[in-house]
Amino acid sequence: MWGYLFALLFVPSFLSYFVHHLICAVFYKTQNLKKRYNADWALVTGGSSGIGKSIATRLARQGLNVVLVALGDELLDKTFDELKAAYPKCQFRKVPVNLGGNEYLEPIVAATRDIKIQILFCNAGYMLTGFFHTRPLDALMANLNCNAVSAVQVTHHFVKQMDTQYQPLRDIFVTWSKRFEPGPFWRSLGSNRLLQIVDYNFLATTIATFGRYMPDFKRAAADGEAPGQAAPAKKAQ
Repeated sequence: MWGYLFALLFVPSFLSYFVHHLICAVFYKTQNLKKRYNADWALVTGGSSGIGKSIATRLARQGLNVVLVALGDELLDKTFDELKAAYPKCQFRKVPVNLGGNEYLEPIVAATRDIKIQILFCNAGYMLTGFFHTRPLDALMANLNCNAVSAVQVTHHFVKQMDTQYQPLRDIFVTWSKRFEPGPFWRSLGSNRLLQIVDYNFLATTIATFGRYMPDFKRAAADGEAPGQAAPAKKAQ
């Protein structure tokens, strides 16, 4: 009896996961962003480890130069050195900032002033565990700033740059399915990512009228997953 119950619960879940990924693997190939958008530079927030590092690695593999924006620690230095050694034909820059604070935008602007960022991954984020009322307010605000507010500020800067320089911009918000899962400890992450969805919808219906701004979402299921596949962005009419 337990075997039938297990099969009844497990098999449909496994098949729904497997079939979905099989279809994506067969019909939706990974896009070469350098070729598709004729881009030279990309920027990845939270690019020192996990999903962000995987994104930066994939971009470098496609021949893009990459700006890594992350906390100024040994992880950033290590990833920066690894990428330079693995992809000597590409250029890399690192911007050590705390995206959970309030003074990260100016260093990013300064580090990219002489280059054109055409691929932007708003990936930075982290989970703050514990019940809401037990966490210090400054910790909650830092979590909100890193997971959601920083994406708004960074995107705003590069969208303005796009408008003045008449260059295309591919802006990709990286999010997780965790926003749909119940649980008292990770709700701050879920709500932060839902705020990004609101920002995305606003941008998609307003700035996309320029015909050059192409916002998108990529779902990352776990650390180390490379950028997923997506249908081509349509030019606004």
